[in-house]
Amino acid sequence: MAALDVQRTNRRALLGSSAVLIAFLIIGDGFAFYHQHQRAIDAVNRQLDEQLFLLGEFAVEALLRSDYTSVRRTILTWAETHEDVISAQATTPNGFALVEFRRDTVSDAFIEGKKDATFEGRSLLNIYVTVDISKTEQEFFGFLTRFTVGTALFVVVLGGFLWRTLQRTALRPLEAEIRRRERTERELVERTARLETVNKELESFAYSVSHDLRTPLRGINGFSIALMEEYADVVGEKGQDYLRRIRAATQRMGQLIEDLLRLAHITRMEVTWSRVDVSALAADVVREVRRDYDGRDVRVEVEPGLAARGDKALLRIALEHLIDNAFKYTAQQPSARIEIGETTVAGQTVFFVRDNGAGFASGDTGQMFKPFQRLHADPTYPGTGIGLATVARILDKLGGRVWAEAKPNEGATFYFELPAP
Repeated sequence: MAALDVQRTNRRALLGSSAVLIAFLIIGDGFAFYHQHQRAIDAVNRQLDEQLFLLGEFAVEALLRSDYTSVRRTILTWAETHEDVISAQATTPNGFALVEFRRDTVSDAFIEGKKDATFEGRSLLNIYVTVDISKTEQEFFGFLTRFTVGTALFVVVLGGFLWRTLQRTALRPLEAEIRRRERTERELVERTARLETVNKELESFAYSVSHDLRTPLRGINGFSIALMEEYADVVGEKGQDYLRRIRAATQRMGQLIEDLLRLAHITRMEVTWSRVDVSALAADVVREVRRDYDGRDVRVEVEPGLAARGDKALLRIALEHLIDNAFKYTAQQPSARIEIGETTVAGQTVFFVRDNGAGFASGDTGQMFKPFQRLHADPTYPGTGIGLATVARILDKLGGRVWAEAKPNEGATFYFELPAP
């Protein structure tokens, strides 16, 4: 009876010791696994921070060139090629969403990253990213469950061995993911560098070609004048007509080159931010444009108190093109009227330049802000098709936008949005 009691007591002691050992190992191993889990999540966070840093660096370079298209394309490509990215957003300091990406995915386990792309202490772009880590979480908790059951069943014989084995293998999926992200990161940096090189080469090529074309044009124009003045009797009236056409063509091409050089110059200009009195600036531009249309009676109304935050020199160029267009396309209107003011569109305050001139079909607005696209081929309305492209480039550079509404023979309204003053 005593032996049975001792055996029973030893069994209880063994079971109790085993239970305590199992509990201790489960708690200790759970804590260790939790620590490893946190390290893995921290690693994912670091990788995300590094990628956002690279995206931010690229964004700064592109934004300084006003290359918003490259910023959008790079961020969207990065988000689309990473299946774990749930959403990505890039907004300018004035709240304009430059990039909006959202995947149709619902996740209860995610991490968020934020990067401010800054230049000389000034924020140019805010990048927000949400990454799904549910697979990582499932892997960890799956391993934890299997490990706990294994520890409970084989605590005496296989506990230590199983723990070391699982410890070595649990992080392999994360290590593979980290290596994949590092490889993707390197590829992103290489592609970004190649893209920057190509853009600089194209910009330099366009500027050089435009600049070098002016010399032969001056020669063609000069020789045409010499032929008309010194050899009028030889070439005859028909020849002189040909020479006049040659001169008109060279002058038009010269104007195209000047406009292209101006557009390239605007692309490279640094933005000097300040509070701009838009009313005073518009009134000054109107006075200058009137001199180019001397003799015309055009009623111009500039709303007082207009103000915005932007670059005064760039805004002046944009207003010059918009107001000049308004004067040009009201040429056939006996009672020409131009309005410059502000209104509210979709809850946002925007500026406008409105005229009662020739107008155009609203379906054409998608092309009108591209270089060399003109809505009127009528020689009554001369132009090179660069003006509105210049306006669009300036507004994009300032973090704003421009669009138009019109009807044929009922006038046109050009709207443009700028950061709040």
